Amino acid sequence: MEVFTKAAEYMEIPVRRTDDEPLQKLFMSVRSELNLDLKNIKQEQAKFWKKHPAIVKAQLTHESTALTPALLDDFRHMLELAPWLLEELLKTMYTVCVFCKPFSLVKRQRTIWTSSNYYVATPSVSVDAWKSSILQDEKMLNKTDVWFICTTFQCYWKDGSYTPYCPGSWMAEAVGVIELSQCIIQAVPLSARKSTGGSAEGVASFLQLPHFSESVIKKVARKKVRTFQELRDTNVEDRAELLAQAAGFSPDKVQDVEMVLEMMPSLTVEVTCETEGEEGIQEGDIATVQAWITLSRGNGLIVALPHAPYFPFHKEENFWFLLVDAVSNNVWFSQKVSFMDEAAAITAASKTILEMMEVSGASIKETSEEVKKAVERVRGGSRLVMGKFPAPMEENYNLTCYCLCDSWIGCDNKTNLKVKILRRTKAGTRGGHVSEEGPLVEDGIEEEDENEEEE
Repeated sequence: MEVFTKAAEYMEIPVRRTDDEPLQKLFMSVRSELNLDLKNIKQEQAKFWKKHPAIVKAQLTHESTALTPALLDDFRHMLELAPWLLEELLKTMYTVCVFCKPFSLVKRQRTIWTSSNYYVATPSVSVDAWKSSILQDEKMLNKTDVWFICTTFQCYWKDGSYTPYCPGSWMAEAVGVIELSQCIIQAVPLSARKSTGGSAEGVASFLQLPHFSESVIKKVARKKVRTFQELRDTNVEDRAELLAQAAGFSPDKVQDVEMVLEMMPSLTVEVTCETEGEEGIQEGDIATVQAWITLSRGNGLIVALPHAPYFPFHKEENFWFLLVDAVSNNVWFSQKVSFMDEAAAITAASKTILEMMEVSGASIKETSEEVKKAVERVRGGSRLVMGKFPAPMEENYNLTCYCLCDSWIGCDNKTNLKVKILRRTKAGTRGGHVSEEGPLVEDGIEEEDENEEEE
């Protein structure tokens, strides 16, 4: 939230003298959503007034009706920009490692984050020289700048060549950005995500449903429905009875809840990770991750807009696929996924499968059959995600695949994936089993070594 509200597009909005009193009132209304130092409350108030973009927090507490007409215009402008800015923040996270990708970093049309925290390498500067100049500049090594430059410094040399591997230690930050997006779209306080006595996920998911409040959630919990997933898994008849008896909902209110629940997406993910054309993944390989993400809804639709009555602008559902190592907080691969354009998804999946089959040497008939299967899957509500990343050092990794929705709370999918990275073997021994003593030697190699020694 702190980084988000410092976007240049927000900071450029002028603060008017006439805003002092309404900002003070807003401060009192949203203070529960602020990380305040209660011992220095006056200083905290002054900070809030200076951070005029903090009015976006009024969306999370439904306090926008208390804003003056001038502040309301600012608020709507900020709200309209929020989805785009949060997406740009995610993209910036993914391209921050200038040491690993010094020439592919894209300079945005408009630098949305503080210019002193964002650097772009140019082809005229060598990697070593540019890296050295950064490391020598102490001003560029404060905590904030390092986070934007490179969070892991895991680039390493292997066999005399520069091997870029910096997945980026921003898993928690990326998840946080998407969760902030969910709360802004659904107008739910961030504090509602904190774990409570009955649920580790908090009550945020419930609060996006019509007619739900904290008191209703407590009444439902007494009937042993404590998590949002438990509510979704309850059949329609039992759920209607629960809401009528425990919460006192009328039939119309029950129907409103059912309508929204039927609109909410459910996701399943099938994911694999390999080095194409090889057995196993060795450190330094360009590994391929492939995932089929399937979406379904209770109303049978695939394409739908999110139910967001407090977000007054057009908003499409977007999903983010993240392949992460939660232990190190590293993101190995990320990609935005959309279910809105079926034709574009069919074209992309067909092209990807076609290229993959050609590389594998498949026949025309085999290729045609696989492309046909992919098209059928897309039409059935699936999307193909495929990407490449440099394999890290030898180790057994317990990875997690996240598929996160930017518009709904409680509709995310988390899938575990075990990936074994093998030690790099000698050329020609790729297919051999790697034991604790080292890779097996293929026929002929040992004999050639002996002949060389005799010569």
